[in-house]
Amino acid sequence: MPNAAHIYKAKSGNYNVSFHHPICREGSIGKKIHRGLKVSDETDAIELKRQLDELLTLAETPSLLPPRSNAKYARVVVDAFYDCMTPEPVDYVGLRDWVMPMPSAASAAHSTGPRVLVVGATGVGKSRLIQHLLQTTRENFPMRGAGRTTVSDIEIIAADASYSAAITFFSRNEIELVVRENIIEACAFALKESDKSKIASKLLIDSDKRFRFTFVLGEWTHKNHPSEIEDDDDAESDELDDITGINPDESSWSGLSSCVDQIVSMANSALVRAKAAHPEQSEDENDDWSQYLEQENVERLVDEIVTELEKRLCNATGESSWPVIHRIADTADRQDFFMRLRPYYQNSRKLFGHLVTPLVQGVRVRGRFFPPEWATDQPLSWVLLDGQGVGHEQAQSSSIDDTIPPELASKFSGADIICLVDKAMPSMTGDAPIILEHLLTRGYLERLMLVFTHFEAVNAPDLDARGKRAKVLEGLSNAIQGLALPKSQRVLLEKNAESQSYFLSRLDSQLITRETTKAGIRLICDRIRSGGRHAPIKKIRPRYSRYELAKLVSDVVLKYRLDWSENVLSRFNYKIMEALTNWIGNAYGDGYPKRRLYPGQNLSQRLVSAISIALESPNEWDSTPPTDKEQSDILNAIRSKVADSIDAYCRETMVQDPRTSHWLPAYQNISGQGTQRRRARTVARILEDQAQLPDEGLGKFTDDIWDQIESAITEVCNPDREVPDAA
Repeated sequence: MPNAAHIYKAKSGNYNVSFHHPICREGSIGKKIHRGLKVSDETDAIELKRQLDELLTLAETPSLLPPRSNAKYARVVVDAFYDCMTPEPVDYVGLRDWVMPMPSAASAAHSTGPRVLVVGATGVGKSRLIQHLLQTTRENFPMRGAGRTTVSDIEIIAADASYSAAITFFSRNEIELVVRENIIEACAFALKESDKSKIASKLLIDSDKRFRFTFVLGEWTHKNHPSEIEDDDDAESDELDDITGINPDESSWSGLSSCVDQIVSMANSALVRAKAAHPEQSEDENDDWSQYLEQENVERLVDEIVTELEKRLCNATGESSWPVIHRIADTADRQDFFMRLRPYYQNSRKLFGHLVTPLVQGVRVRGRFFPPEWATDQPLSWVLLDGQGVGHEQAQSSSIDDTIPPELASKFSGADIICLVDKAMPSMTGDAPIILEHLLTRGYLERLMLVFTHFEAVNAPDLDARGKRAKVLEGLSNAIQGLALPKSQRVLLEKNAESQSYFLSRLDSQLITRETTKAGIRLICDRIRSGGRHAPIKKIRPRYSRYELAKLVSDVVLKYRLDWSENVLSRFNYKIMEALTNWIGNAYGDGYPKRRLYPGQNLSQRLVSAISIALESPNEWDSTPPTDKEQSDILNAIRSKVADSIDAYCRETMVQDPRTSHWLPAYQNISGQGTQRRRARTVARILEDQAQLPDEGLGKFTDDIWDQIESAITEVCNPDREVPDAA
């Protein structure tokens, strides 16, 4: 009997549809899909059901399925049927480039200015620094606050041009994934906590604080629970000039109460079934109770929440269905521009229910974003790149989750200046040393700026300003000694640390008034103005032992496989390995960002670090050995090329190639008892099969890495190119 869709009326009054997908599988049956049809008329719903039934019939012979672009079927029908098929990552940067091309980097010909990448741990003040550099403190752009508030990629093109923006949004599938995880966490919380307002907070705010859906759907209540959201959500609401037309009482989603009731009911029912299945276990031991949740009820709730998110996103953008990109047209009026941009980046509680900030993946703006007149004698044409701070709230369990996110690592090579921001006290703790090590092993020492914020917090009343700077740099020196760095890079950074460091106080102020901080920002602007174009390097080729590097690669792979072994992975909660395989298998990312588990990038990071140190000692040079400075320049150029190449190779080998053949089945086909151990075993085997030792794959993996190194050396040191001596 042909598969058929089922329509039913939701509480909102609109019709929904559900069906078992004939191609996307969950175990032995088709994946159960729930979608809102966005129509309230029964006749319209029946017509959409007819279209979907037609696709379901054609899917019995998949070769007969029309392309997704076929105009015969309604958009809502096409999305419902095709969204789970053939997972491919969305090229968000490419989408923004299509709408608003990025100027070329300063290192390229015809550049309009340097690209400055701002990186650092969560909450150190990156966004506030950018606000002062661009004079956007009043507009709170990029938005700031305590904790994690920058939640999307921010790209700012400073140019003498009208104001405009290109905004990309996470796909509906990605948001569904986050909502589903939130539901599971809210169910677990509901078994321990009866306060519905707190359950609602768990449902709407993910544990990593990346997706705060309260921004979109409003708070549980305005009048009776004014403090349910953490203080760090309420950033700079007093900086908003105009909130006319905003009625807080009409902002909260009326369906939230029903969702919380469903959470409580589902959680209690699942626990009853878990106890019945394992009567010998106590309630505390029943940590796999969530496997007994009624999946159909979970999917219905996911659809109910995501449909409301889609409705509000469409209201903001004017689209009829979930958009992937939105353009704010050119305007010369700065105030009008920020009014139109406000729903996509703000975090003020006064605007809750009227924002779509958590759904935004990236914002690219262009306009007259220049430093204050006191900071530079003429406007700077530059590109500032900001993004989420590195770090998560989970305690690191092993060396496999201290990985720099691949989307951040991919930005390094395109930046002319990399500004690493950290708090002055304590300096270089937490994630900052990880970022610093990553930058130096990739050869970015010359591009590095170190900006220490909150300099006023250096509590040393017996020291003058110079002594306090020395105290901060002492923390930097201690961090450097603990990092696995090439010796020359460690020595050079220690030697030049003070000249590459900038110290800023009281950035929380709307305007900079302290002369010392003004002086620091002037120095930063001078560094940016002079940066971007690097002196050419000597074309002297280093030579290395292939055998020694092959042995090094084998040692790294062996250690990597031990750290990602079945025994280690099975210590993670089963939901984490499930999420990892889901994120990779469905092409939502190259790993699981909430726990910073990136198997491809983690292997690349290890290889790059080890190879970077090995490059320090060539067996010989093809001609007269270069000076120490020339050698550092040559090897850093090679390190940068090698790092980019190995990143791409490891992503392709460990993640992209086995995505649909191994990662997706590891998510879809493993369920029931023993899930934790079986999925951990499967993940470990995927990684073993892809990162082979020489005696397992005839040396292919090791040979490929050697080829990456040789290719990078050839590109940097091609003796056939005539390059003038460095100045």
